[in-house]
Amino acid sequence: MNNKENIYALKPDFINFLYNEYIENYQNKKIKDFLFDINEKYGNDILSYCVPGDTKMFLDDDIRYKMNTQPSIYSKKQLSEWDYEYSKLIYTTNTNPGIFRYNENNEKVSINMIQATDWRVWNYLSLFKLHKYVIKRWGESDDPVRIFIRKLGNGNISRHSILRLYWTAEISNDINRVNKLELLETLWRDEDFMTQVTERSTANMKEQILYFLDFCSNPNNEIALFKTKSTNGYLVYREFIKLFLADSNISTISNCNKDEVFEILNENLKACL
Repeated sequence: MNNKENIYALKPDFINFLYNEYIENYQNKKIKDFLFDINEKYGNDILSYCVPGDTKMFLDDDIRYKMNTQPSIYSKKQLSEWDYEYSKLIYTTNTNPGIFRYNENNEKVSINMIQATDWRVWNYLSLFKLHKYVIKRWGESDDPVRIFIRKLGNGNISRHSILRLYWTAEISNDINRVNKLELLETLWRDEDFMTQVTERSTANMKEQILYFLDFCSNPNNEIALFKTKSTNGYLVYREFIKLFLADSNISTISNCNKDEVFEILNENLKACL
């Protein structure tokens, strides 16, 4: 039995056509209506709207089935917990296939950066292959960024229904840990926290983001960040992230080691309390 499905890349002209269709006829309507309609109209012949050739990317069939058909058991929890679970599903690890490629030894491994930044692929997944998941999670929204990604950028990535799941796992993946996605749970501690972290330029500094998430995962720091409000009325993590971004501009934090980053973060946290 075939346990994988090829992932294709939609033709850019077709993506633009669908986007214009959405803007002209589905503004202020629910995303689920648009996805229902385009899958009924184009879904059975979708390969004719895809770029010829092989992306060498695959989606595990069991993962696709779970994402598209499994009833949400997280509906009564925070949405961030739901997203965290599906982020783990979609990312390839030693124990989970998710979205993968084959290496020279014919082993399933994570996709490379060229594949991960192919915006045509993520549109194929959100609009067609995983559209039933998107309807479950974002069907009531009227924001086209949830289903279309037309330009790669931190803000767009953090809002796109599928790419955000992959990207949060990618930047949390720590190869030096036994559980390589241990810090992913911290990143999804709150949906707003995830957005605040990933939409900023500091999200491109993976090593420093791992230090940042490691600091935030400390039980005492976690209580201070997510249970305490700042003088401005927000939970402390919002002020904390703003200071982290300011330090990245002033101190060239990309050149700091872990101890240096922790020293900066400790000072920042004190300033927020």
